[in-house]
Amino acid sequence: LENRTKVEGNIRVMLSPRPAAALFAALGDALVSGAPTFFDDGTAVNPSIHLLDDGRLPGGIRSHAFDDRGVSPVPVVVIREGRLDQRYTGPSTARDRDARPTGHMWDGSLRPSNLILRGGTRSYNAVLSSLSDVLTFVVDDLAGVDTIDWKTGEADLIAYGNLRRGNEELGTVPGVRLRGNMEDVLSQLVDVSSDTDRIGHVDASGMLVDGFVAG
Repeated sequence: LENRTKVEGNIRVMLSPRPAAALFAALGDALVSGAPTFFDDGTAVNPSIHLLDDGRLPGGIRSHAFDDRGVSPVPVVVIREGRLDQRYTGPSTARDRDARPTGHMWDGSLRPSNLILRGGTRSYNAVLSSLSDVLTFVVDDLAGVDTIDWKTGEADLIAYGNLRRGNEELGTVPGVRLRGNMEDVLSQLVDVSSDTDRIGHVDASGMLVDGFVAG
């Protein structure tokens, strides 16, 4: 890379907790809305992906004792080992199914509470340091996550970050088009960091993935 700021073609991407949180917040919104997603037909992504909704998480920005309908929230395992598992349930659907509402009703519609993405076994820095021979685009922020088509998985994003090879920083990337299919990207998960950051209502880890094309 001549000027060390251009990113083009297939490239390994390290999503820092902020963009990872943004992606899973968008996925949570899609799932709670009942809109079609690529998970609906039983599709599985990498089994390391485990997403929990906990409305009683201590200190969580969306923690609550009761929702607008007076229902206490129950934990919802949204994704278990890469597969869609439990679903959010409002009072009317719960009555039809003779089940308990999950306690996620706000202003007349379902809304995720606190989402927790399970971490891995190595720290964020340890994951990056292990990539001594791999050019990696470390993404600090993403724009356009609200445009992802979760039915097809197609994503067309703008990413900001820097290029690294192991501990060596090669230059900043002020903004580059990053395209991919989220089913493929989440299936090609390489590693998940052990340390998490709380970004809004999502506790997210860093995620090292393949499947994105830059430029």
